[in-house]
Amino acid sequence: MHQGNDLMIPLNRRSLDIAISTSKTISLLIIGMGCVVLAGWILNIELWKSIFPRMATMKGNTAILFILSGVSLWLHISNRNIKFAQYIAVVIIIISVLTLGEYVLHVSLAVDQLIVTDTNPGSQYPGRPSSATALSFFLIGLALLSLHHKDKSRLQELLPVFVFLIALLAFVGYIYGASSLYRISIYSSLAIHTSIGLILLSLGIFFTNPESELARFVLMDTPGGMILRRFLPISILLPILIGWIRLMGQYAGLYDTNFGLAIMVISLLISQTLFIWINAAQLTKVDIERQEIFQKLQKSEIRFRSIIDNMVEGLQLIDFDWRHIYINDAAIKNTRLNRTELVGRRMQECFPWIENSPLYVAIASTMQDHQPRQLTFKYAFPDDGTYWFNIRIQYTEEGIFILSEDITEHHQAEQALIEREMKLAKILDSLPVGLTILDDKRNVIFSNPAMKKILQMSDEELSSGAYSRRTYHTVDDTLMSPDEFPSARAVTENREILDTEIRITKEDGNIIWTNVSAVPVSFSDWKVLILTSDITPRKHAEERFHLAVESAHNAVIMVNRNREIVLINSQAEKIFGYTRKEMLGLSVDQLIPKQFSGGHVQRQAEFFESPRRRTIPLGRDVNAVRKNGEEFPVEIGLEPIKTHEGLFVMATITDMTEQKEAEAKLQETYKRQQNILDSMFTFVGVVSLGGILLTANRAPFEATGMHPDQVVGKPFATLELFSKSETVVKLINESVQRATLGEISRVDLPVELPNGQTATIDTNFAPLRDANGNIVEVIISGVDITDRKHAEEKLHELNAELEKKVRQRTAELAQANEQLKQLTFIDPLTSLYNRRGFLYFAENYFLLMRRHQYKLLIFYADLDGLKQINDTLGHKAGDEAIIKAAEALNKTFRASDLKARLGGDEFVILAIEADDNNAQTLRERLSNNLKENNLSMSVGVIHIKEETDLTIDDLLSNADEAMYVEKQKSRRARNEW
Repeated sequence: MHQGNDLMIPLNRRSLDIAISTSKTISLLIIGMGCVVLAGWILNIELWKSIFPRMATMKGNTAILFILSGVSLWLHISNRNIKFAQYIAVVIIIISVLTLGEYVLHVSLAVDQLIVTDTNPGSQYPGRPSSATALSFFLIGLALLSLHHKDKSRLQELLPVFVFLIALLAFVGYIYGASSLYRISIYSSLAIHTSIGLILLSLGIFFTNPESELARFVLMDTPGGMILRRFLPISILLPILIGWIRLMGQYAGLYDTNFGLAIMVISLLISQTLFIWINAAQLTKVDIERQEIFQKLQKSEIRFRSIIDNMVEGLQLIDFDWRHIYINDAAIKNTRLNRTELVGRRMQECFPWIENSPLYVAIASTMQDHQPRQLTFKYAFPDDGTYWFNIRIQYTEEGIFILSEDITEHHQAEQALIEREMKLAKILDSLPVGLTILDDKRNVIFSNPAMKKILQMSDEELSSGAYSRRTYHTVDDTLMSPDEFPSARAVTENREILDTEIRITKEDGNIIWTNVSAVPVSFSDWKVLILTSDITPRKHAEERFHLAVESAHNAVIMVNRNREIVLINSQAEKIFGYTRKEMLGLSVDQLIPKQFSGGHVQRQAEFFESPRRRTIPLGRDVNAVRKNGEEFPVEIGLEPIKTHEGLFVMATITDMTEQKEAEAKLQETYKRQQNILDSMFTFVGVVSLGGILLTANRAPFEATGMHPDQVVGKPFATLELFSKSETVVKLINESVQRATLGEISRVDLPVELPNGQTATIDTNFAPLRDANGNIVEVIISGVDITDRKHAEEKLHELNAELEKKVRQRTAELAQANEQLKQLTFIDPLTSLYNRRGFLYFAENYFLLMRRHQYKLLIFYADLDGLKQINDTLGHKAGDEAIIKAAEALNKTFRASDLKARLGGDEFVILAIEADDNNAQTLRERLSNNLKENNLSMSVGVIHIKEETDLTIDDLLSNADEAMYVEKQKSRRARNEW
């Protein structure tokens, strides 16, 4: 297929979901309609055959074709049994071709009444679908057969469109009473419900593949897509509706043909002009919003450049002539050169050694093949020692990006880690994890002490296979056979079997829970290495897990492999603003989007492959999003959780909003304090056990104009640095005394500065011990915390103000939610529930009915004569009649009954704890209440039993039919037939 640039825009998730849901619903409707008609032929029920009284019937083969088409469409949408769905499409094509062949060749191929017998004496071709129906199903079969083909032509995408046009033409013929549109040879005897079914089926097939070029035009979130979604239904339905109204007026004798045609043209011009005007205004608004977004992006680019300049990693951009185009501050630091020595100069001039280095080879290779590269580079600076750098090289159209990270400390740590691992190998027997080695016959040839302790067996018992006398169960409580042991599977499957939980029942009936991992090895006498952990305490703790989660101070969220939330605590509801019902089943990406979390949430998949505890550091600046869209910083701890249902990931989320703000303010305070300490007062001294100052640094004394020689050798508590308060002297002496006893004391001491001000010094008294652990002296250190004290007071004030704003915002959100509910579920004219509100609350009534065995009645009511009221007295009078009817319903039925206006003059009431004995009483009461306003209603009533498996839509349809029967009876009584 040929795709334009617009089609490269990805469809949003909501558009895709709507398209697929629409197709699924249509497939079910088509299957249901076909089943009803087929049942009508089998049971010889005329109404079921024609759906609409005195209309042409749908043939039995047509009903079968609808059922097959609906099933094939459902399988395609569900992406299951695609081959079977294609076989069904082939059957549809064969039946259609045979039917068309009968018309073309004027022969009977004995397929028309193969399953259903048509006993209609007036039919020229009994049981045979019309040629238009056969042609439509032939095109539908081709469309279904090609749904999952990767390379589809434009003609294949247009197949459902052709079917839509054929069915629409027939439907319009019925609407306008133009029988030539559905009774000419190619459209002969195409029933109205057949045309409706074909229209729905073509739409269902069209939206089954939303990624197709034609469907993307409609579903894309672009101005073109918006125009198509708004104009197509109006451009199809509006002319049909206006033409039908004009025709009905002419039939009624209200005007002649010329006047009716003029009125129709004017109506079309006005309605379409108004619709175009409204859409143009909305598109203009969208364009203005996009311009605002573009301006924000420009500001974001400026911020992004500022971020690059302050990156921790060094960033260099060189052109293809090896000249530096850009270099940030971190790269300046890494290269030990200044910016003027680098920008505009070739790398060979700045670094003469580079041509003989692997870095030069890597950069040159990336210039040639445009592939990114990464290497670790070692360089010895002449005057600054040897450093290690992690270099990443990336090709762009502007040049080569070189990212450099100083990993010297990391490299040194790795070397130390290697040495440490060599030492750890020597103390294998002291591991707390059980270690067992088996030979090729699965005999135990080695077990460390931890393994013997876990199984509570000796070497002799393990070697003799005494452990086989115990019973072993899996986490789902099924008995584990020897072939299912991780050790056996590791050998037979030749792979690692990790983290298998096994319940062991000992000979005395006691239970041990273990976590077992088995690794196949290929040594001559070693075949399987088994690691076993005793998880019995953890299993006992799982019973207390839910209680601990709920009582946790932080938000706790548990997600499954599909990243769906399966468990939350009340703190999570509080910080994210969702209810528990709203969060369960929600994707965790909506709370911690990838663009904010830097991809950390995406790494949850690693936990399911290699479970181990990890915490996303605060320094990564992970952001979460509340229900109202507000972003806020969090710290996330991720931990794998194993249950009998499988492996989950538990996220412990701490709202860092207040801490971030506090840290920012404290960081400023600490920086100011450090400057004060460096320039004025930072005290470190050593005091004897008798309280005599033995030594001290110069900084505090230079700040006070004193010399250390003036105070060294004198009692520390009486130095002129402190005030002469006896309380201060006593506090210092007591702190020194506690330090001599091995305690660490921390007190705030007032110090008088040369400028006459008093500073608060956070002073620490700690014991100094010799090699034998004896206390020999006291170390005293002091830090000026005057500014920090002031900052803490200010921070408390800011926190109080923040909490006030949060409470105010919460109240506003609650009010907005209540208003949204009113707009969603309430009919504005009658204040009854609308269709959506009725369907939403009816589900709860059905649940109560099945749980408590309530008896329910559905009243389906239609206001009589509303059209006559509108035509004679005007629509305002019609609205008043609808309001009076709603008041009569409220007066007739209880407040606990569910009352709704479905639309127009149709009402529905769900009466609880009511049966057929109450129905007639309620009818009479409603009739009397309506007569007070000279109104009447046709009412259909059905009784719902708790064992019914019908849906709400099915029940409403049944109630509607019951109402229709009552309306017919009323008309016969009034001689309206």
